[in-house]
Amino acid sequence: MKALLTRLLVATLLISVVTALAWKLLMIESSSATSGGSAASSESDAGTPSASSQASTSRPATSTQAAAALQQMGEVSQRLMPEGFESLFIGMTLDALRQARTRVRHDTRGERADGLQIWDEDDPSGARVVYLVTTSNLLAQVQFLSRLESTEELGPHFAALQHRYGSPTGIWDCPESADSSPLRRFTWRREGASVMEAVMIYNQRVALTLVISPTDDVGAALRRSQCTPVQSPEQIARFPVVGELRGERSTFLRELPPRARDAGSAH
Repeated sequence: MKALLTRLLVATLLISVVTALAWKLLMIESSSATSGGSAASSESDAGTPSASSQASTSRPATSTQAAAALQQMGEVSQRLMPEGFESLFIGMTLDALRQARTRVRHDTRGERADGLQIWDEDDPSGARVVYLVTTSNLLAQVQFLSRLESTEELGPHFAALQHRYGSPTGIWDCPESADSSPLRRFTWRREGASVMEAVMIYNQRVALTLVISPTDDVGAALRRSQCTPVQSPEQIARFPVVGELRGERSTFLRELPPRARDAGSAH
């Protein structure tokens, strides 16, 4: 166990997080998050898209300012997409999504309390890609779900994320709840749209969810999950380890085929 913690510490330190800024980041993200999108019964690991982001992607802009904000969100989110998904962006139409990703299918097995549609596909890399779409058929969020077969793969994974997105703006521990196992989340905050990755360790295997989402939704998800910032090397070394699988993530951990791609890229 000591060796594992040492490897996790070394791997995480590779991304050079400035932990002293974590509390400030929490205040920024929490204040920017709206109160909408509270607790859907089928809430995903990325959190329910907030009312403000749903509104911005579910109706035409009514002012120059709103149009500019939506355009910025789309442009920033497109730059954050993993390799092979560069044509996607928050706010694109469902028709455009289906043209760009011909394997995408509508998941009708369950309904979300927030009304968002779930579309998904199994990528050849072994990742499952989930698209949350508004009732007006605009893309609200993209999730890339995959796994590592061993915690020893975390080092290269974090190094690839560092290369792709730079140092994270926050590292967060999210406690166990009735609907979720304990997680560690990493955030890369940008204006308009941001990146968040949730990491869950169970029996030396690792479940990963990389999310491209409106920035407001990242702060809202951290707040709903009662995540707290990781502020010291000692805390970084104490990576949450799952004792009992809870929630939908347990399904992904058991059923997903082995991850066959580098971190930050779906190919």
